[in-house]
Amino acid sequence: MSETIPNKSETILNKPEMKTGLNRYEFTWAEHKITALCDRVNDDGTGELAVYHENGSGKEILLYTNINLLSANTCTQIAKRLSHNLPTVNCDTLLTYITQLTMQELRRGEPPVRIGTKPAVMKHEYLLRPILQKGKSTTLYAPGGSVKSYLADLIAVLIQCNVAGMDGLWIPEAGNVLYLDWEACKEDHERRVWAIKLGLIKQGVKVSLDDTFIYSFQKEPLTNNLYAIQKLVSDNNIVLTIIDSHMAAQGYGPDQAQVASEFYNALRCLNCTTLTIDHVDKASWRGESEAVGPYGSVVKYNRSRAQFELIKQQNSDEDHVELALKHRKNNEGKLLPTIGIRVDFVNNHLLDLDYVQFSPCNISDNPELSKKTQSLKQRLVHELESQSLTVKELHQILENGESTIRMELNRNKNIFTKLPDDTWGVLSDKTV
Repeated sequence: MSETIPNKSETILNKPEMKTGLNRYEFTWAEHKITALCDRVNDDGTGELAVYHENGSGKEILLYTNINLLSANTCTQIAKRLSHNLPTVNCDTLLTYITQLTMQELRRGEPPVRIGTKPAVMKHEYLLRPILQKGKSTTLYAPGGSVKSYLADLIAVLIQCNVAGMDGLWIPEAGNVLYLDWEACKEDHERRVWAIKLGLIKQGVKVSLDDTFIYSFQKEPLTNNLYAIQKLVSDNNIVLTIIDSHMAAQGYGPDQAQVASEFYNALRCLNCTTLTIDHVDKASWRGESEAVGPYGSVVKYNRSRAQFELIKQQNSDEDHVELALKHRKNNEGKLLPTIGIRVDFVNNHLLDLDYVQFSPCNISDNPELSKKTQSLKQRLVHELESQSLTVKELHQILENGESTIRMELNRNKNIFTKLPDDTWGVLSDKTV
């Protein structure tokens, strides 16, 4: 873009003060009381430009328009429009600064760094110990109706309110939470969050009822609305973003692997810890197969850093559910033992939801969850810890074949022992 010679009435425009955000670039010429904001800028130079002037009583907007920063004609036309409101400022120079500095910063990318020296911290950092690693993407998947969203709301409350949950076993690092919802509505989550807070208080946890986290009702795929979400994350110092759910948030396309990959690329742009809620295929939902990963492309498994499957067991006449949170993937380190969770839904005399409580439970005490989540060796230990039993009796309890049970007992003689009366027991001080 050719630079015009300033009129005698025009003052020299120095290089502006620049602040950068997520695809947002703000320029300030304090001596001229001018601020310009370039937003939603793409690598091809297209974006939005707003220019403000401080008129003594506040910021007056002088210009708001789409812009192609790499088009000399467009910038020249915008400079002419601005010059009517800023006659003492060389607006060509102003646009030149905006163009050069924006594109320079946009294409700089993440600077490369040298690695190989001893890091400051060798252990994993957690946003919510032991299930959410800080700065990583974690997926929680289960069939519909498995109270996944309730569990996500609990996690949001623990981190936002900086209180431990699950009888003190889940320990948070305090921070701001953003809940992106493609599934339910604000009213649903308000009801759940309030009930969760009251449940924590009844368990003796000091929770402030005034603490809130940010909720955002979503309609478009994550990648379509990424700029606005990035701004939410940046402006509110968000440490955890919850995506509910992956199936709706990732959008659609003929190549599901590419769609899933673009979704995870978008997650990386948020620069915070993420928890994504996801679903399972029809066979897993019916219980016809084991849900070793969420529904859809294997890219989901490969790109997430950790995955948990949530398995639910509830009888029709009960007002509580028992869950098994099974660690299916850990990109670095060993898998956690399966976590048992009991969720109690307490209604008032009008049968409206009053409060909800989450507490640990022993999966071994729930035959259905135990069968789905524990190895035969673990189940045998649980049955034989308190009493000795024959192979036939174990078969009747566990419903595994007698030959399979006998093989497992003989394979683990460092744990199990055969007694003189032909029953089996567990050696002292042996656990699995």
